[in-house]
Formats: sequence, C-alpha cells, structure tokens
Amino acid sequence: MAISSASFDEIRAQLGYESENPRIFEWYCFFESEVIDNKSNLPFAPEKAHRGSYGRRVILTGEVRGANACGFPSTTAEQYQKKVIAISPHSHDGNQKCRMQEKGSVLINVPVSMAVSDLNEFSCTEPENTELYSYIKRLYI
Repeated sequence: MAISSASFDEIRAQLGYESENPRIFEWYCFFESEVIDNKSNLPFAPEKAHRGSYGRRVILTGEVRGANACGFPSTTAEQYQKKVIAISPHSHDGNQKCRMQEKGSVLINVPVSMAVSDLNEFSCTEPENTELYSYIKRLYI
C-alpha cells in the first residue's frame, strides 16, 4: 500500500467536507459598493456603486483571515490597457455555478478589499491552467 501525503484540506475534501472559509483563487460576486479600491479607499466603480449595481466579480488573492478579504476586480471594459490579464469565459467540469461568462480582464494593478461578511455569492474557482492562476500563485504563494 502506497502512502501519500495530503494536506488537511485535501483530506477534508475527500471526506466530503467543504471548507467554509473563502480561499485564494475563488471568484465571488458583489454589489459595487462592497468592492473598495485599496489605493483610494473608495468603491472601485463609484458611479455603479452610487446606482446600487450588482455583479462585480472579484478573485481572491489570499486566504481570508480577519474582517476583510483581498482580491483583484474583473472588468469587461476595454479602456484598461495596462497591467491586466485577459480572461475568457469559464468552462468547468462539475457543479460550479460560474458567473464568469464574458471575455474580460482582471486588473492586477488595482488591489481591492471586501468585508468577509459580503462574501455571499461564490461563483467558481479559477482553473489552474490559466495565466491568472499562475500570476497569483507567483505573487502570493
């Protein structure tokens, strides 16, 4: 019998216990007012926040500890030309309820934060074979 090393999280997943903690590489949807630009301490998209818009997708860039989560926002706007990673609509095997259905970009020069209490709508986990996954892994793991 071969014995392999597995992390605690891998063992929990094999036993059917899903983690209740949001994790790096996970996508969530937010109201615009909940996504705060770390540089200005204002909503990432102030006009949309003022209108009460919903649907901003953010990928988490670190394990969630404390009251806030950190991430990078996505956008379908084309005015952002620098420091972006292009993303394609996601296609997942399994039962993930993915909201990443349009071509867009992730703004890797705009770190944002959200209250942990606002992490309500999980979308999916970023596929491992993407440029974005590799970039976040290089920076944060």
